[in-house]
Amino acid sequence: MESWSKEVSQNIILMFYVDDLEGEFKRINELGIEITTEIESKPWGVKVFTFRDPDGHGVHFLEKL
Repeated sequence: MESWSKEVSQNIILMFYVDDLEGEFKRINELGIEITTEIESKPWGVKVFTFRDPDGHGVHFLEKL
């Protein structure tokens, strides 16, 4: 059986809308997960931060402004 690669995945990005982005940011940090993009406001009306899951998939948490 072929083993899974530990390389960063470029195929899947997960996006979750949350009600308390700052709270989720704090929670993810407290779990020791590396944040890859700090909280940013985007011109299309959301705030977002990004981290990677254990398989290397990008995970975005967003909150509507």
